[in-house]
Amino acid sequence: MKELPDMIELRNVSKRFSNKLLLDSISLGFKAGEITVITGPSGTGKTTLLRIIAGLDVPEEGQVFIDGKRATDCRKILVKPFDRNVGMVFQDFGLWPHMTVDKNLSYGLQSRKTDRDTVQKVIDEMLQTFEINEIRSAYPSLLSGGEKQRVALARAFALRPHILLLDEPVSNTHRAFRDRFTAYLKSYINEYKPCVVYVTHALDEAQKVSSKVVWLENGRTDKEI
Repeated sequence: MKELPDMIELRNVSKRFSNKLLLDSISLGFKAGEITVITGPSGTGKTTLLRIIAGLDVPEEGQVFIDGKRATDCRKILVKPFDRNVGMVFQDFGLWPHMTVDKNLSYGLQSRKTDRDTVQKVIDEMLQTFEINEIRSAYPSLLSGGEKQRVALARAFALRPHILLLDEPVSNTHRAFRDRFTAYLKSYINEYKPCVVYVTHALDEAQKVSSKVVWLENGRTDKEI
């Protein structure tokens, strides 16, 4: 059987912050229908790697290809973040503070001009899946850290994106929810075949969900676990 091409390809991506070489000529490929976990010590550029894939940050050197198309070239964004069909869960959640949970979930779909009935159907499904139906009318400032994280997850999955970038996506949630989320993520992968890049410090968690685990340290990804 012929191997599928990479949905995301990083070629010699380098990034500096305050004269520190955070990413040092990283070359990685990520396939549709697979979960690649990026792990390693704090401050080694894992979140920066996700932001570069999403088009929210640019490398000093290297290119990012999505579906074979050059999306980022050195310091230039060639494909805007909105056009990359990416769903991203940030460590700080990134929720709109002036919108209720319902509105946070529906905003992306409405921006894509999705019809009203489909928006409502998807939102109702996400509220049930991520166990947040009871807080659908609440604003983010009234939510706990775990609730905010589940809203952020629901918002990302609601878009049915081709690429899911998950940055410590269940770090604030309890064990039972983590187990349910792992099962949901696996079934979601089987159904929709997205490309998933999953950042976590928890190696046991990584090995439960991943197709492969990559260790990032000192700007390099020389070691695959």
